[in-house]
Amino acid sequence: MEQAELTKVVLKPGERVLVNGTLIEMAEDGLKIDPRAVWLTDESILKPEEANSPARRVHLLVQAIYLDPTQYDEVYPQVVSAMGEIVRTTMLREVIDNMELVFQLLQDRRFDMALKASAALVAFETALLREYPSGASL
Repeated sequence: MEQAELTKVVLKPGERVLVNGTLIEMAEDGLKIDPRAVWLTDESILKPEEANSPARRVHLLVQAIYLDPTQYDEVYPQVVSAMGEIVRTTMLREVIDNMELVFQLLQDRRFDMALKASAALVAFETALLREYPSGASL
C-alpha cells in the first residue's frame, strides 16, 4: 500500500480541527481527541510484516477490525481460526482465558477492548519467548 503524503496542520493551544468526523483539540500538553475516535499511536500499530507469531497474527486481525469495523464480517472468521490454532496448541490457562475474552469482546462489538486484550496476549507471548528463547510457544 502506498503511503499518502501527510498534510501539515499547525494548531495553537485551544484551537480545534475536525478530521473524518473526529474533533481534535490542541491543548498545552498535547492533543485532546474525542474518546469515541478510532486511533492508534505509532508505537501500538502492528504492521503486517511484524505479525510473525501466533499472538501477533491474532492481534493484527483484531487491529484490522478495530480500525475498520466494516471489515468485521470478512475478518472475524480469520480471527477465530487464528485463535483456534493457539487454543489447540496450548495448555496455558492464561492464554485460553485471554482467547475467550477476545472472542467475547469481538462478539459484543467492543473492538477497543478486544484490541487491548489481544495486545496483552502479544506481551505475554513476548515475555514467554524472552524467558524461553529456544522455541517456546503459547
